[in-house]
Amino acid sequence: MNPELIKVYVTGRVREPGMKDLPQGSTLYQAIAASGGQKVIKGKIDFVRLGNDGKIDRRKIKVSKKDKAGSYQNPTLMNHDIIRIGNSPLSATLDVLNDITKPALGIYAITELIQD
Repeated sequence: MNPELIKVYVTGRVREPGMKDLPQGSTLYQAIAASGGQKVIKGKIDFVRLGNDGKIDRRKIKVSKKDKAGSYQNPTLMNHDIIRIGNSPLSATLDVLNDITKPALGIYAITELIQD
């Protein structure tokens, strides 16, 4: 049995994370493109596949335009593969700063509303 579509999960620093239905034979880079592409500041890609024998194939991948479809760095996907675009040191720092400043900005906005 060979379904027309496979389901893969793309998460992390992509514009539209989530479960994606892709045509059979799609590659890792095509899954990232189907997720709106990578955000500007990003780290390496974590690729995870659970084999039928229970073994886990886990790869850290750095994107390169030279990687051919079906290569180790740009594998042809299988149903239920997981792709996570990681943080770079800079994007991780920016996320922390955003988490810290967001509540303070909210409190400031509320006090401004009350004073008006």
